Amino acid sequence: MNLSTERNELIKPISTLQNIFIIAKQNEIINKL
Repeated sequence: MNLSTERNELIKPISTLQNIFIIAKQNEIINKL
């Protein structure tokens, strides 16, 4: 149980970073239009 909790804590910031990156990419594309 403890191991999966630690893994979730690692995955959360990574997915947040991925979301920020995706949003930034979308903004770049919108700005080019």
